[in-house]
Amino acid sequence: MAISEESKFYLAMFRPWEALINLILSLMGAGLANYLGHTVSWQMFWAGFIILMTILIGGSALAGCYAQMEKGYSLRITYSNITPGTPQETGRKRLLNCILLTVMSFGITTSLIIFILRTSSIPDEVYFFLLLSMVLMLLYSVPPARLTTRGLGETIWAIQGGFLFPLIAFLIQSGGLTRILIFITLPMTLLYLAMEIIRSLKPFSNDPRSYQRSTLVGRVGSDQTLKLTIYLILGAFVSAGFGSMFGLTWSVLWRILLTLPVGIFLVWQLQSIRDGAKPHWLVLESAAIALVVFPAYFLSLFFWTG
Repeated sequence: MAISEESKFYLAMFRPWEALINLILSLMGAGLANYLGHTVSWQMFWAGFIILMTILIGGSALAGCYAQMEKGYSLRITYSNITPGTPQETGRKRLLNCILLTVMSFGITTSLIIFILRTSSIPDEVYFFLLLSMVLMLLYSVPPARLTTRGLGETIWAIQGGFLFPLIAFLIQSGGLTRILIFITLPMTLLYLAMEIIRSLKPFSNDPRSYQRSTLVGRVGSDQTLKLTIYLILGAFVSAGFGSMFGLTWSVLWRILLTLPVGIFLVWQLQSIRDGAKPHWLVLESAAIALVVFPAYFLSLFFWTG
């Protein structure tokens, strides 16, 4: 069943797949705090997770606002001057919905931060990284940076999902950083970025003009993008192995390396595409998601039950 353009527009802001993956990564971060002996507050866990998700959704909605205004749509045009069913009506409706979603996200984020301030004492590092998350989404969506139009949108989402979600979930529970978390989030961020790039390849191949500015492949070309993705996958596993020299135990490391066969398969597939083979999109996207979900899931399981 084909997805309408209207549905694609709003799905791009809510990103249900990324939301689910970010939840698993957050559970991994909170699980590490549990594994290290800290008491886990589920109330604070969900508050932190929802704050980060509303920051992401608000940033995406804000980017949507600028995208519609860039096309010349405005709220100054009244409905009486718009013919129903025309692109002008659709653009005005999208702009209005994006503004409402941005305001709603800002309101939820502010309310939850006030709730945390009043009900719990959490370290200043949490507020710093929440602020960092907001700044990244502003850079993602707002001129003059507006990284979403510079082919760096995937990088912003990878930093948010692979690094900030597990980091904040851990900090809220533990009150401080640990080297183990850093050497887990580094490979996870690289794998997350590889996943985002691979999932952007099909939309770009179907409509290169629409995704020319908003994807890395549209900015640097397919061959360079595929080569970079291969390096990201290999770099993730190398960085995980490097972490074993700095305290990353084998019980943690092998759960990351468990997806090495998936990584090797993806490297082979990507290299085959570079050599001219026809891409199998469903296989590629499924393997890319598994590359992030499997280690996050197995680490979460270990941290919560080990």
